[in-house]
Amino acid sequence: MRLSLDIPCPENILWWIICIAFIGTLITGIMMRQAARFSLTLDGVPVALQKFHRLGKADGVATILQSMSMHSRASMRAGLRMDFLFMPFFYGLIVCLSVLIRWDAGENSNWYEILYALCWLPFAMWLFDLIENLAALSILSAFERKREVSTTSALLMAAGNVLKSVTLILWLLVMASYGVAEVVDYGA
Repeated sequence: MRLSLDIPCPENILWWIICIAFIGTLITGIMMRQAARFSLTLDGVPVALQKFHRLGKADGVATILQSMSMHSRASMRAGLRMDFLFMPFFYGLIVCLSVLIRWDAGENSNWYEILYALCWLPFAMWLFDLIENLAALSILSAFERKREVSTTSALLMAAGNVLKSVTLILWLLVMASYGVAEVVDYGA
């Protein structure tokens, strides 16, 4: 039995949802950026959160955390928590865009099944983002409790980051391919 994502697409309502998700993404994205501004090392050098997420080594993560002040770690934690608020808006926006494009393509399109699968990719991205953030929060918590940073958590954080990035790139490539195919078909 196939789980159906067939949504009879009332286009006006979907456009309103897209607008709300876009505005929510912008607002929470700005708030996350503001929180991340204060993630500095003791020398005043900004900590690149993406570098932190990609390390995958417990000792490397611990070294970065040791170089940060308590306030910078609190700022990093606030940014990670803000990401939980950002996720529903961002991934909801991607789901709505996927459904809209799939609905626009129509059931007779050669792209219908591919676009159907594409509607599910944002949920995988969201899952990987959740894994990444939960692992990062776990690492921060363990570090502040003077416990050893878990290699498993560091690997989960890095793997979540990589898998999320790969699924986003896949989604973008398929959307770009569909767009190019539509332009070519329209010109023919």
